[in-house]
Amino acid sequence: MGNFDNLTLFVSGRVIMLRWFLILLTIFSVGFFSGSTLINFTNPDYLFSTQAFFVVFLILVAFLNLIIFSIYYLVYNKQSNGLLNFLNILQIALDLLIASIIVLLFADLSVFVMLVFFYPIIESIVLFTPLAGFLVSLLSGSIVYLLESLSGQAIYIVGEKISVKNVDLVLLNYTNNDLVPPSILFGAILVLFGFIFSYLHSLIVPRENNRFNESKRRSAVKSENMTSERDLWMRKFSAKIDENNRLLRSKDIELSLAEQKLSTLEHAKSEFISVTTHQLRTPLSAIKWTFNMMLSEQLGVINKEQREFLDKGYQSTLKIMNIVNNLVHIDHDEAKKDDYNFIATDLVEFLKEISLEFSNQAESQNIKLEIQSGALNLPQIDLDKNKMRMVFENLLDNALKYTQRDGQVNVIIKDDRLNTADRKIEILVSDNGVGIPKAEQDKIFHKFFRASNARLQEPDGSGIGLFIAKDVVENHGGTLWFESEENKGTTFHVVLPASHKPEVTPEKE
Repeated sequence: MGNFDNLTLFVSGRVIMLRWFLILLTIFSVGFFSGSTLINFTNPDYLFSTQAFFVVFLILVAFLNLIIFSIYYLVYNKQSNGLLNFLNILQIALDLLIASIIVLLFADLSVFVMLVFFYPIIESIVLFTPLAGFLVSLLSGSIVYLLESLSGQAIYIVGEKISVKNVDLVLLNYTNNDLVPPSILFGAILVLFGFIFSYLHSLIVPRENNRFNESKRRSAVKSENMTSERDLWMRKFSAKIDENNRLLRSKDIELSLAEQKLSTLEHAKSEFISVTTHQLRTPLSAIKWTFNMMLSEQLGVINKEQREFLDKGYQSTLKIMNIVNNLVHIDHDEAKKDDYNFIATDLVEFLKEISLEFSNQAESQNIKLEIQSGALNLPQIDLDKNKMRMVFENLLDNALKYTQRDGQVNVIIKDDRLNTADRKIEILVSDNGVGIPKAEQDKIFHKFFRASNARLQEPDGSGIGLFIAKDVVENHGGTLWFESEENKGTTFHVVLPASHKPEVTPEKE
């Protein structure tokens, strides 16, 4: 298959559209200007007039033109030169048929009716070549000669008699004495017209083809330039994206390093606060109780001036203890579970060490502080010692604060559940102090809550100790709960897994 002729296809499509226009225009003209009835049911001589037959014929031609348009659509999709030639031959044949019917039916109206044969000749020259126009002009002349032979005869179409018009009498005032029949003369005129139009076409079409090809070339160049510009823009855009991606990756690495550094600093800060508060709370508690003993004259009688100085020292100690408690609160709020540092710990020694720090406070109030562990051979358990130390310091400090003089505080370690499936160790911190009112017991682990009788006995306090203690124990996989009866005492139960190391989410690199 050679190069497809898009220009001829374009002209062929326009010819189809022009035919539809002419069909509609002719049907309208016949109906509007006809001087006779198209269909007559009263006259027995004829039912259809010539004009009625012509309208029916044009409707049939419109249907055939629709079929030709379907073939045109097929050629447009297939891009086949063979199909294109077949399409154009069909169009020329259809237009020759139309011209023949017009002359057959209306030759007696005017000599100019014969000019309809010029249309298929022009069409063949435009769609094919001048040689095709010459052949169609010869064919048109032959048709005219054939129609002349039918002049004056009657033919029957769909049962109706149609008289063929006397072509030779209309054309050029033909008489029997003329040497050349008008059909031959008109055929010669058609051939001459075809030759002249072919010559003009040969002058015009190459120029139009060149213009059309130049337009296609410019469109192709423009499209190529647009493609090149688009490709250049895409390359620049891709380069910019790559550069931005590199910057993003660089910033992401910087951010990751900064996050690691911040995490390290946060951990160091948390460790510092935890250690510092632990180191401060015990001596501050001892200083507080020493001032308390002096002010209550347990160590001897003091005068007014001495009381004023001791009271200032006592109040300053309370302020420092409040600051330390606030630091503990802030550190706990910011801490995450992966900030816990679990290490294997001897629980008995750990509790004895904590209890020893409260011995002076217990002696100052004449409170008996005991650790009851018996001859237990307990396994080491995984603890964050700093955070768990805060739990037991808080429980012992509360037990001593809210127990009257000559009372008793016990730390009891039980291994009853050590041989069960879940292997747990239970630590009890009990006292015989003021207890917790029954109506307030469900709020005891709420943040900033303090029981009413505790506030009366010890006005200073933040109410966050038990809240933090419960959270720390639960982060160890354990539970914290209590039993209490007002004015009889309280027992807190700390239950911890015997061999448990909570899963710690690793830090992102």
